[in-house]
Amino acid sequence: GARAAQFILNNLQPTGQLLRAYAADKASHIGYIEDHAFMIAALLDLFEASGDAKWMEHAISLDKAVARSYEDQEGNWYRTHKDHSNLLVRESPNHDGAEPSGASVMLQNVMRLHAFTTIDSYRQRSEKAFQAYGQILSSYPLSLDKMLLATHWKAYPPKEVFIIANNSHEAKEMVDTLRRSPIKNRVVAVVTSQQQQRRLEKVIPPIKGKEMRNKQTTAYVCQNGSCQFPTTKPEVFWCCQTKQNKQRFSFVATPNTTKTIGFLWLLSQTIQK
Repeated sequence: GARAAQFILNNLQPTGQLLRAYAADKASHIGYIEDHAFMIAALLDLFEASGDAKWMEHAISLDKAVARSYEDQEGNWYRTHKDHSNLLVRESPNHDGAEPSGASVMLQNVMRLHAFTTIDSYRQRSEKAFQAYGQILSSYPLSLDKMLLATHWKAYPPKEVFIIANNSHEAKEMVDTLRRSPIKNRVVAVVTSQQQQRRLEKVIPPIKGKEMRNKQTTAYVCQNGSCQFPTTKPEVFWCCQTKQNKQRFSFVATPNTTKTIGFLWLLSQTIQK
């Protein structure tokens, strides 16, 4: 995964804009929203798996390109670049098929970026997207089944988990505890060196000031920027991360909103179980 991602970044992003074809040592054709959305999601996954700051940096950079060229002020994402030629109309993906739409994946991306960074512009963009796609979510929720996962993040805000250790070996017990957790609404950053932490502080401000306690691997569990007391004990860490707080929300006012919220509540209960 890391090698493939690095190849794409090295060869299919010559000017910061993601291209979608590569042949004979040449990249061509401006990417669609799906190309950007899935690439950002993959970069965030790579960051959570490795802790390497470069993946987060690239994810943020690519998201900025999406905001400039594939997104409007009302929260819609368009399948094609704003300068794409020979188009009578720009399509805004509004349903998920065998593959999720670029819009559904992008909504989850901006929510993950907000959880990591606490930068409010990401939250504002997600709120606009819920409004933009709210009519469809209200009337035909299963047509955007991938986007329904974002509504679960909305109802159950993700935990922000930071694990601070001397090295990856010492972090292993905490990471293994995290992987056994049934709670999936979370973002994770594992820091194993001071140099890595200083670099991450530039893109993930909440990580600043997080440090080991008594020279032991330490876990911080936060939510909405507010952190519980840090712990060096895996069993305490388990308890902290498995507590889940529900928040009320709505995304649009329509005649079918009540019915859809009920549907989403049932869905969230199923996911929780």
